[in-house]
Amino acid sequence: MVATHEQIKKQYVKVLVKMCRMAGVDFASMDFKEEGWFTKHTWTQAQENEFMDWLFERLLKDRPMRKAIMAYPKSDKKPCLMAAQAFISNFGWKVSDPHGFDFMKESGIKLDKSAEGNSVNG
Repeated sequence: MVATHEQIKKQYVKVLVKMCRMAGVDFASMDFKEEGWFTKHTWTQAQENEFMDWLFERLLKDRPMRKAIMAYPKSDKKPCLMAAQAFISNFGWKVSDPHGFDFMKESGIKLDKSAEGNSVNG
């Protein structure tokens, strides 16, 4: 049986409410139709990891959520983990580092802006 639009929406709301709570964001004030809404807030790497664990467990145990979020809703660990990772990669908040570590600055890597594409010069 294929999930209805309302069933799918209900599952996404559960995920987005949890995501907002974990980052201290007011779910009701978010406009999820706005382009780039997921770039408006941040969370720490630890918060993202905790959310990943929560979503992974939900996908393993919650069939309606699996059907809403996964293209092929299998209850196996690997597909559930991949779906949780894909969700976070596509819609997760930006990760902020509480210590202000800037990888590009600290590593000494400089992007060559004059080169075509995304070449990196060391």
